[in-house]
Amino acid sequence: MSTWKKDSKTEKAKAALGAAQIHQSKKQGYLTKLGGKGIKKNWRQRWFVLDDQNLYYFTDDTATKVKGYVPLSDYTTVEIWPERKHAFKVYHKDREDARKFFIQAKDDDEMHDWMKLLQSGIERANNIVLKYGPGVFRKERSLYIKLAEARKLGAEKDTYCTISIDKVQRARTPTMWQSDMPMYLQEYDLDLEGDPEFVYVYVKEQRKKEKKAKDLSNVLGVVQIAIPSLRDGGAKPVEKWFEFKHPETNEVAGEIRLVLQFQEATVLPDSSYDELFHLLLVEHMALTKMFGSVSIKKEKIVADCLVKAFEMRKTGVHYVKEITASEIANTNDPNIIFRGNTVGTKSVDIYMRLVGLPYMAKVLKPIIDDIYKGKKPCEVDVQRLEKGKDKDAKKNAQNLLEYVKRIFESIQNSFLWCPASFRNIFEELQRKVTTKFPDDPVVRYTAPSGFIFLRFFCPALLGPKLFGLANEHPPTAIARDLTLIAKTLQNLANLVPFGKKEPYMADANPFIEANMPAMRAFIDKLCSPPKDPIDEIPGKIQINFGREMARIHYHLLASYDAMKEKYGENDDKLVKLREIFAKLDRELHEIPQLIAAAGGNATAIPQSPPVVLHQKRGDSQTSAPQPAASHQPQPGMSPHLQQHFQQQEQLVQQQYQQPEQVQSYAGVHYANYSQEQLQWLEQQGYYLDANGYVVDPRQAVAAHDVVQDQTPVAGVYVPPDAFFLPSASASGHTS
Repeated sequence: MSTWKKDSKTEKAKAALGAAQIHQSKKQGYLTKLGGKGIKKNWRQRWFVLDDQNLYYFTDDTATKVKGYVPLSDYTTVEIWPERKHAFKVYHKDREDARKFFIQAKDDDEMHDWMKLLQSGIERANNIVLKYGPGVFRKERSLYIKLAEARKLGAEKDTYCTISIDKVQRARTPTMWQSDMPMYLQEYDLDLEGDPEFVYVYVKEQRKKEKKAKDLSNVLGVVQIAIPSLRDGGAKPVEKWFEFKHPETNEVAGEIRLVLQFQEATVLPDSSYDELFHLLLVEHMALTKMFGSVSIKKEKIVADCLVKAFEMRKTGVHYVKEITASEIANTNDPNIIFRGNTVGTKSVDIYMRLVGLPYMAKVLKPIIDDIYKGKKPCEVDVQRLEKGKDKDAKKNAQNLLEYVKRIFESIQNSFLWCPASFRNIFEELQRKVTTKFPDDPVVRYTAPSGFIFLRFFCPALLGPKLFGLANEHPPTAIARDLTLIAKTLQNLANLVPFGKKEPYMADANPFIEANMPAMRAFIDKLCSPPKDPIDEIPGKIQINFGREMARIHYHLLASYDAMKEKYGENDDKLVKLREIFAKLDRELHEIPQLIAAAGGNATAIPQSPPVVLHQKRGDSQTSAPQPAASHQPQPGMSPHLQQHFQQQEQLVQQQYQQPEQVQSYAGVHYANYSQEQLQWLEQQGYYLDANGYVVDPRQAVAAHDVVQDQTPVAGVYVPPDAFFLPSASASGHTS
């Protein structure tokens, strides 16, 4: 029995890494949960991470091993628990055997935020077949939003923005310091759960001490936008200046330029996208490059789905190398290479974050933890120091250089953990730029450093929480220290001392000049394949291939006219693309009809099997019914779907036409049987495992030497834990 449980979803979940290494989490933070066994129960603080499928918890935010998790699909309800302040419970309303989780937040605002996201996640997990893996037909919606810049603030201020969907905060920009026209330039792609009504963009003033997320005392103004109005606006993004108004006085406090686009992607089975994916790959990714060249003002969202789709199919490195090679070929000035906002540069940014966050945490987090303590201030601009403390500038300069030295040494010594794919990409990149610009002695260093420092390490220093390196955004003084550290490190990476425009940074120049040879040596080593074995830190990357391909399909359709205008409609890639569009369009119309004809939902397949198995083993037995007609190919069906349904039909016919040769009806997914067939199978004692496959009780008993009667749970026949994948009450949960 123990061997069976090691193969379960419990063990797979426990293979996840620390919170800072979980990609695309919905929410992270400290909560207190009731744990322990028997009468020895107590409340313990844990670091929680919520994603699409599970609520994980760790001993703290530095832990690299999951302590336990709550599978959302195994629960139904989140509600306030009145026996403890700011507490709520997660439970299954129809299952007394399912473990109940009691969790406490620090205040009511935080409690309601967690509850809303958890309930939404539970509903989503129970309405979409995530446990059966990717590749199910469904619709997914998201909101792309870019916060570009603000103006008319009245005076120079330290400001940042937050984005909320129906009052639940989903994103926060870094702080822009001392500006009356701050440039935020941040882009977000937010999943929309349920039917949200509004998106709110708050413009806030940075305070020395951060308030609660819902505290409005530092709010300069807010923009409220109805999401249905974006949905009704079509495929084109909305870009305009919005007035933001104070939430209490309703007075206009300034303007902010936003770009918004509602996206609804219909996701087909993964195999439906194989032909499109192949077309994106062939001829050195020619169509992919054409696509990127016309993706103006949506570079990040296009790059995001391309990187994830290619990485899921193990071609992420190849894609990044191809797209950067194209960028080099199209750039004639080495001083501006990779400085633009293109699909190519965004792709490298996204790939490094997707793959490299565990590496980044290993290198930077211990030092950032020390900086957050605030014991060694780094302010070197005497005009920013308080009166009487201008003499502290020299001491602060020493602190600044001490931190930069520690960080640079940590990066230099990090090759043991540096992802091998990084070095593979940078080796090719350095070779390409050296070939393109043979007379430039610096570009071989500045091109790679423009990615690893300008787009990876330095942004993490400026916004540690955004990269999972801190629990909270830094207060004003610490944020200023981190800015000075990042500036110094970036100048070192650029091999350029500070100039006359920033005289207060002059004390850093001797350090920069002395460490230039070490920086060159580091870049050269980064751009060479490893000679020694590396202990690369694994990451928990969650990618839904079907979803990303559906988004690529969506954006290709929107960009087709631009590609046709630029490359001509007779381009062989575009001719082939039109054929694929037609095939996908047929499937988009066929599959909902087939699901509806079988009694299902045309927009989403329910997670629970659409049958009720409720009779006890040993009840009256009848002869096996004939196979279901719903698995026959339908008239006008595309060849791809014809083959799929013919294979299902052959499998069922083989089972039922030759019963004397069949020892068991097990191992077949329930979707291959009709309602009548499933009732007959249950009368014979068969049941479904956690993945929806039919199990023969005789084989289960033989394999596990256990004889127990099954019990019905939520209408589905459930065997004992000995031969059933663990449910919420299984050993996957620990205190």
